[in-house]
Amino acid sequence: NAEIQFEWFMKSISSNYTTAQPYLKIFLEKIGRRKFILPLYEALYKNESTRQIALDWFSQFKQNYHAVSVNSIADVLEL
Repeated sequence: NAEIQFEWFMKSISSNYTTAQPYLKIFLEKIGRRKFILPLYEALYKNESTRQIALDWFSQFKQNYHAVSVNSIADVLEL
């Protein structure tokens, strides 16, 4: 369930639980709903230890997202 995964990923980012990162990467690659991906990218970017990951993954996956989502995430990532 995407709702449960989303909540788990948000908690894993805030607690620096790096074991979740491979699963989060898959989630961000496959899920395109802005409701989920925007807060995740924002949390990744705000956390200094995962800021570069947010930028790298967005660069990799932005072609999978709707243009509105891309613009919203780019604003959060200060691109």
